[in-house]
Amino acid sequence: MNFDLKSLCQKKIAVLGFGTEGKAVCEFLVKQGIINLTICDQNEKLNRSSFTNLKFKLGKNYLEDLIEFDLVFRSPGIKYFSPEIQAAVQKGVEISSSTKLFFQLCPCQIIGVTGSKGKGTTSSLIYSILKENGQDVYLGGNIGRSPLEFLDQLTSNSIVILELSSFQLQDLDHSPQIAVVLDIFPEHLDYHQNFEEYLTAKQQIARLQTKAGYLIMDQNSPYQQAFVTLFPAQKVLFDSRKTTALAKYQFPLRGKHQLKNFQAVLEVIKLFKVEEGVIQRALANFKSLPHRLEFVREHQDVKYYNDSYATTPEASIAALQSFTEPLILILGGLDKGTSFEELSKAIINQPNLKSIILIGQTADKLEKVILQYYSKRSSKCHSGLSRIYHPRLRDDKSKIKIKKGARDMQEILEQARQEAQPGDVILLSPACASFGMFQNASDRGEQFKRLIQAL
Repeated sequence: MNFDLKSLCQKKIAVLGFGTEGKAVCEFLVKQGIINLTICDQNEKLNRSSFTNLKFKLGKNYLEDLIEFDLVFRSPGIKYFSPEIQAAVQKGVEISSSTKLFFQLCPCQIIGVTGSKGKGTTSSLIYSILKENGQDVYLGGNIGRSPLEFLDQLTSNSIVILELSSFQLQDLDHSPQIAVVLDIFPEHLDYHQNFEEYLTAKQQIARLQTKAGYLIMDQNSPYQQAFVTLFPAQKVLFDSRKTTALAKYQFPLRGKHQLKNFQAVLEVIKLFKVEEGVIQRALANFKSLPHRLEFVREHQDVKYYNDSYATTPEASIAALQSFTEPLILILGGLDKGTSFEELSKAIINQPNLKSIILIGQTADKLEKVILQYYSKRSSKCHSGLSRIYHPRLRDDKSKIKIKKGARDMQEILEQARQEAQPGDVILLSPACASFGMFQNASDRGEQFKRLIQAL
């Protein structure tokens, strides 16, 4: 590792944000004997007991005066283009991150996975198959574990799989040797200035690859040209419209989008010459990740699925289209100014959808958009009624019932269960962020699972 400990010891360092990545950076640097650190966080009640020998700057002004530091480690939730960070950049302050530091120090091959949806499951599938193949493999990144935690365990023969968000990619100065780009659609536009900035951040996964690297993506992606024509790595393009070759695998996950992601996985695995028997064994033991179309249980012949990490309309559309059983959909949350037009179209075109439980801040907005879309498409729709009608079907079974008003997860589930009959599926796939009713998307999913397990 080309880690200049002496140089860092002489620098004044700030760590912005004390979440998973911020803590990992602090722990790593302290292990190296570097204690000239200031932890900056907006939480005034932050627990300081783990780092009593470090300085803290807490409260709403925690980003002020960054120009006083030589090196700043930015956590992903803090915008790279925030005025405070850009002012520091202009003054020559070096901006880094947990991910950036890891790329600089990693002694082995990195497989990076990004996209707007599916990157966690795709990363986990690659990890599971390579692990089954006997490789010394590690999984980290946006999936919840900072790779700095296992940096000291790596050798030149190790393989690291990183799930990489746009927040983590944005200011990287390295790209992984193998870059996997999944579906991209507008997301996190409350964080990024616009979609162009978001796409540019995603491009960073391949921008700094060499000709010896590999870029893997769907040839049908509308953003294919934004990657394959600009960067020098070897291009590995798969055709997501041709899935017949996947029939020989016992793929355990629901949804066409998951099959598309599995195609990307297989292209990665080919580079390591993994035998089919190994892939089949890994798939047989693979379970869906928490809060990602996660099967919770079946109770009284009703199946419950937790897709709480579906925080965009596109993610919920993919979940909705993964089921053929009669479906009760729990939808809604924090309003980030998202358009629900495409989601409304998907709802109209989903003939097995029987009920929608609208929750959170967006409940009224979602109801209005859905009803407006129905009024454009069908004379059967009457604004204000508790039932709306599928435009292509005319019998009573085609009615979709809308409910709202639940104040917590207990009431949400009660409303959903009132609509359920044997053979139905109750799906939590909110298409929105969770804040307001819940601490975060994990809390929302955990409450859902806990109440279902208690039935």
